[in-house]
Amino acid sequence: MRNIKIILEYDGLLFKGWQKQTGKAVKTVQGEVEKVLSSILSEEIEVVRVSEEQMQM
Repeated sequence: MRNIKIILEYDGLLFKGWQKQTGKAVKTVQGEVEKVLSSILSEEIEVVRVSEEQMQM
């Protein structure tokens, strides 16, 4: 497993929140980022969000 840092900004109007919603077919930021990265890297990707407060600890 490798870790990478991605800083992203998005317009959330077309999404149903950040976090994937298990069992629901809704478009979320996390789901779309994972889908794109998985396609580029040809492997399953799990994105974990870290807040600014967590980064400063």
